[in-house]
Amino acid sequence: MQEGLFLLDNNFQIGSQTSNALSQVMGTTVKPGGDFLALLKPMVSQKTLDTTKEYIELLLRFDVKEKLVASLNPLDALEINTTRENGTVETRYLNFRFNRVVDKGKITHLLVTASDITRRVKLERELINSERQVQDQMAMMVYILQADPGQMRDFLEGSVAGLNRINEALKGGSTSGVATADIDHFFRIAHRIKGDAAALNLQAIATSLHSFEDLLQGLRNKPQLQNEDLLPVIVRVRSIYTELHAIQEAMARIAQVRGVVNVEPPKPAHDPVRQNSPFVAHWRNLTQQIASRKGKKVDLTYQGVDLEKITKAMRETIDTIVTQFIRNAVTHGLETPQERAHQGKQEQGAIAVYLSEAGDGALELSFRDDGAGINVEKLREAAVRIGALNAEKAKVADVRQLTELIFKPGFSTHESVDEDAGRGVGLDVVRDLVARVRGRIHIGTAPGKYCHFRVQIPSHLFASSNLATLALQAEAHS
Repeated sequence: MQEGLFLLDNNFQIGSQTSNALSQVMGTTVKPGGDFLALLKPMVSQKTLDTTKEYIELLLRFDVKEKLVASLNPLDALEINTTRENGTVETRYLNFRFNRVVDKGKITHLLVTASDITRRVKLERELINSERQVQDQMAMMVYILQADPGQMRDFLEGSVAGLNRINEALKGGSTSGVATADIDHFFRIAHRIKGDAAALNLQAIATSLHSFEDLLQGLRNKPQLQNEDLLPVIVRVRSIYTELHAIQEAMARIAQVRGVVNVEPPKPAHDPVRQNSPFVAHWRNLTQQIASRKGKKVDLTYQGVDLEKITKAMRETIDTIVTQFIRNAVTHGLETPQERAHQGKQEQGAIAVYLSEAGDGALELSFRDDGAGINVEKLREAAVRIGALNAEKAKVADVRQLTELIFKPGFSTHESVDEDAGRGVGLDVVRDLVARVRGRIHIGTAPGKYCHFRVQIPSHLFASSNLATLALQAEAHS
C-alpha cells in the first residue's frame, strides 16, 4: 500500500499491525502499540494536539454521527517538517482520515489512513497563486488604462530610481554590515513608493512594498546587522524590480494598441481651483482609499498654483510631502463619522491643500485638516512606549518638544502596524525632504478642531528640470 494504515483504540494506542508505508509517510519510525498523540506532539502545536484529542474522542462516541464531525478533522492537511539525510529540512503535508470500526454495536477502534498530499497541496497553492497573479495583472491593466500616462511614467521613474539607490547602498556596504541609518533610508524609499503605488491603485505593488517594510522592520530591531542579514532585502528588491518591469511592458503594449507611443498626455483643461489636475486626482484617490480602510469619510480639495506649470522636481517634492500628510491626517487626525457627529461636526472630514507663490519662485504649501488636532498626551504616552523619552522626561516635556517627536524616525502613536501607519516613517520622510531642500515647516493645531502644516519650499534648488528627483535625494540623505 502507498498509504499508512493502522488501528487506533480508545486509549489513543496504535494497533499491533500497520502498513509498511506508515513510517515513510510520517517521516519517522512508527512502532505498533505506541501512543498516537505522543507521535504527533513534535509535529503540531499544542492547540492542534488538543483539538485532535477532542476530535478522536467524539468519533469514539456512538451517539455522535460520524458524517457530522468529519468536517472538523484538524489533521485534514497537516504541515510537517522533516530533516533529510543531507541535513536539509523538507516541508510536507499529510492527510489523516478516520473511520469507525464497529463490532456488535460498539465502536471498538478507529481505522486511520495517513496519506502524503504534498503534491496536491502544492499544486492547489500554485493554482491559487496563478489565479491571483492573473487577477492582479488584469486589475493592473485596468488601472493603467485609467491612469494618467504622465503620472504613471513619473511613478515608474521615481520608483526605479529609489530601488537603484537601495541597490547602490547594498553594493557599497562595508564588510562589517550596514548601519541602522541605512535601514531607515530604505524604509523611507519603500514607504514613498508604496504610497505612490496605492494612490495609482497599483495594489499588488503596494502590497509588495508593505511586505518589504515588514522585512525592514525586522532588521531595524536587530542590535547589529551583518551583510548576510541583507540577503532577503536583495531578493525582495529584485522582485519589486520585476513587478515594475511588468508595468512598463503593460504600458508599452497599451501604447502600441492606442498608437500613441511616446506621445505626451493632453494637458488638463483650465480649472480655476485645479480640482481636475491629475495630481489632485491622485491625492483624492489616496485619501478615499485610506478613509475606506479606516471607516472614515474624508473629502480633499485643492486650490492654488497649477502643478503642471512648475518644474518636475518641485512637483515631485510637493507630491511626496502631500502624500505623507494625507496618510497622517486620515489615519491619526480625522475622526470617524460617529465621533465627529458626537462632537457636533459634519460626518465627513475635510482636508484642504493650498499651494501659493511666495516670491522669487519659492512656494508655500498649506495642508489643513479639521480633525482632532495633535493629541499631546498621546505623544507623551507613545514617547515612553517606544523609548524616545523616559517616563520622567516625558512627564515634564513641553508641547513643542513633544510635537517635534512626530518627525523622528520610527515614532508613531499607532500601537499596531498596518498598511497606513505604525512604522513611524511618514513624517520622517517629510522632515528629511524639507531639510534637504532647505525649506521650513510650521505647525498649528487646536485640540478637537484642526491641524495645519505650512511648508516653505525655496526655489534655488529647482533651477534645472534635469535634476534628479529631490524626494529620493532626501531619502538618501541620512
